[in-house]
Amino acid sequence: MAVTQEQIDGWKDTYQYVYKVTMDGVEYYFRTLSRDDYMTIQTKVATEGPSFDNELEVALTCVLDPAVTAEGLKAKAGLVSVLSEKIMLRSGFQAVEEIEL
Repeated sequence: MAVTQEQIDGWKDTYQYVYKVTMDGVEYYFRTLSRDDYMTIQTKVATEGPSFDNELEVALTCVLDPAVTAEGLKAKAGLVSVLSEKIMLRSGFQAVEEIEL
């Protein structure tokens, strides 16, 4: 079922920032990662150790549509990495140019 403008507006009311990326003909709608989300994921990283999949957790937390599962996201090797990267960039984890004064 196609995402409606009403759904997008509702997500924007809830999360403020909503984006769409298309990969292999599938449209993925995602929100940005909040600071609280980030801290929760970092706690899991510290608790669960190296076996914890940080990228997967970011995607599971922020993808709004289509409904995703860990198994579904793992079906294509690069899907989790690309989605996670897009989410992280839009969440403020990007290179910025600073000027020394």
